[in-house]
Amino acid sequence: MNTFPITLQSDKFRPLLIGGGKVAVRKLKGLLRAGLRPMIISADFCAEMQEIILTEHIQAQLQHFNVAMMGGYNLIIAATSDKALNNRISEQAMSLNLLVNNASSAQMGNFIIPAVVDRNRLKIAITTAGEYPLLSGMVRSQIDKLIHPDADQLLERISEYRKAIVSNTALSPEEKQTAIDQQLKPLAEDMIRILFSL
Repeated sequence: MNTFPITLQSDKFRPLLIGGGKVAVRKLKGLLRAGLRPMIISADFCAEMQEIILTEHIQAQLQHFNVAMMGGYNLIIAATSDKALNNRISEQAMSLNLLVNNASSAQMGNFIIPAVVDRNRLKIAITTAGEYPLLSGMVRSQIDKLIHPDADQLLERISEYRKAIVSNTALSPEEKQTAIDQQLKPLAEDMIRILFSL
């Protein structure tokens, strides 16, 4: 399957998660980590889903799904235990030009959710194009173990240096780029060594 990896700006999307079982719980946890707070619709909710809905104050509707419920949402996750229903949701969402992830079949949706190493500012996405998600998760675990625990603090330091250069009104755009290249490259190289304990 041909894929084009991108990252989405969470605050630009209104997600709808359809499903209330274990797969939907896994999808919900990933959405929450990314700062997305979906509406959840399902005919029933497992105990863990109920707990997350209550503790995280997530909007949820206990009812069967119908296509009219997609109105106002632009990111759809079809994560029910019914493969045929997930496929119908995907088809309807794509007919409306919406982004849809199908938990039953990567090929039936139009985007794949990768395994993600998330250290706040540093995010590393791993995917096997939906063909072997277990492997993606295993690779993520290995990479996560390699990264230094202070990764986010190191990235914050570089970010502050860059902001200071960019906001310096005494420098021309070309001088700013030169300063970024000359001053931040050694910091980035140091960060790579520290991040991966080289």
